[in-house]
Amino acid sequence: MIRQSLQKNTWKKGIFLLEQYQLLYTNDSIPQINNYAALLTEMQEPEWAMSALQKLAQIIKDYNSDHCLDYAQVQESMGNICLITANISQAKTHFKKAMKIYEDVLADEPDLIEEKYQEIRELCPQVGIALAKNILASKNK
Repeated sequence: MIRQSLQKNTWKKGIFLLEQYQLLYTNDSIPQINNYAALLTEMQEPEWAMSALQKLAQIIKDYNSDHCLDYAQVQESMGNICLITANISQAKTHFKKAMKIYEDVLADEPDLIEEKYQEIRELCPQVGIALAKNILASKNK
């Protein structure tokens, strides 16, 4: 837990620096913020994770568009968090947005599109198992 807390503080400082120097929309910062959101979710702070991703989505939209692969990836990440927190309707909304972009941008790559659909389909049982474990673990306390 202490290690995760240190990681969280390091990520937080790093993102602050990216923001301070107006580097939030760079090739490196997008995966960094996605990773930070994943860490926050693992630390049971999904609301902070969603906030970071929403900010990132807005930055991508402002600097590029809401119809690019970076934006789709962020939508997919938000869908993952919603799925993990059992917000199924929001998860569907984010996944649909992501898939629409993937279908349009990768129209010449049907194998990649199918791969994305498969990845999302495989998330549902995995998250269901994780949710069940969390519910059972909290019952035993």
